[in-house]
Amino acid sequence: MDVYKEKHSFVCTKLSSLLKSICNNITNVSYVVSGDLIEHIYVAFANGGTKCINVTGDSLLELTRDVLKRF
Repeated sequence: MDVYKEKHSFVCTKLSSLLKSICNNITNVSYVVSGDLIEHIYVAFANGGTKCINVTGDSLLELTRDVLKRF
């Protein structure tokens, strides 16, 4: 599996579930890779706010750590 597809799958299933169980006002968690291969995770909240976390080059463990540090 392509590394970006693996990260997308992980973020949309496991990480999303973890974050929603920690913080009940999260409405969506997404993983986006830009054209220049910059990787971001976007966390959307019920109040309309969004957090953007740069996870470029991170392993799944480091990606999780970077996101959890923001909560």
